[in-house]
Amino acid sequence: MRAVVVDWLVQVHVRFRLLQETLYLTVAVLDRYLQENDVSRSKLQLVGVTAMFIACKYEEMYIPTVDDFVHISDNAFSKSDLLKMEVVMLKVSLAWGGHYLSIFCGVCRKQVWWMSPFTLWPSTSWSCLY
Repeated sequence: MRAVVVDWLVQVHVRFRLLQETLYLTVAVLDRYLQENDVSRSKLQLVGVTAMFIACKYEEMYIPTVDDFVHISDNAFSKSDLLKMEVVMLKVSLAWGGHYLSIFCGVCRKQVWWMSPFTLWPSTSWSCLY
């Protein structure tokens, strides 16, 4: 079921035009929560969207609203459900260290920065090394 949720989150990520780091952080938060908690099938979409909402707050300059997340989920849950799940998930994330998100985001930024010459300017990528 995790794979189905992650595939759907990729589609949501594309639809909202979010940063690549936001998607990586979303999956990291989702995996950490699933590692610590048993989640029923009916709540898995809520947990995934909440992980993305948390990641957006950390990475994005302009984040989609709670209503946007509820709407894209076809009203499978309410606005208050998402906000309550955010509190629950943040309690779990605070238990595993407040610095984790900073470290994770820093590593992602360095990887993106290092790879950018190769992905943005493939024809000149080797010339930057000389």
